[in-house]
Amino acid sequence: MITVAPAAFGRGAPLSASVAATLAFLCGIAAPLLSATHRRLARHLGISVFLALVTLTWLLASPSLQPSRLDPVRAAIGAIAWGIFALSWRDRWDARRQPEPDPDAPLLQARGHLPPLATAVVAFGSLVSLAILVLAWRVRDLDRALLAQAVAMACAVALITAASGVAVARGRRHTAGARRLTHRAVRHLLVLIVFAVLGAVVMMLR
Repeated sequence: MITVAPAAFGRGAPLSASVAATLAFLCGIAAPLLSATHRRLARHLGISVFLALVTLTWLLASPSLQPSRLDPVRAAIGAIAWGIFALSWRDRWDARRQPEPDPDAPLLQARGHLPPLATAVVAFGSLVSLAILVLAWRVRDLDRALLAQAVAMACAVALITAASGVAVARGRRHTAGARRLTHRAVRHLLVLIVFAVLGAVVMMLR
């Protein structure tokens, strides 16, 4: 609600926006409570109806969403909150209950430790992603600010995903004859993407 309540209950917001935001909040609370007994109804309330009401709130309270009234800290927290919302409903619609495990099946051995430099790779990707998001907030032109935010968010997500993939792939065994990029090529490609993104951000700042 950190991205919805300020627009719906702000100064000058219409009553219809407040009603839509309240209904969205109720759907967001009721959906997890119904997920155990009425799964399909809960997903419709928690995803379809919730997003429709939130979008309606933003449309009705559009004057409260002017770039001059947006707060960078609140926007960053809101982006994290929407990411958590997406992860909380990540399971598929047609998911079925998993069968009971076979007691005679051999147990899978868990990996005792992470691959070498996995933590460093993920930390580097996270830091560069945060730097890209911070640079996007330096764009002062109203016509380019929204584009810069969208590009920065997409690049940050892609960079973290690539860093996680590289970190996990370091512990996998290579199969003979498999056509895939080597770790060295992936690292070079990742560095190239980082420099390309930083160059695009610098050009937008100018």
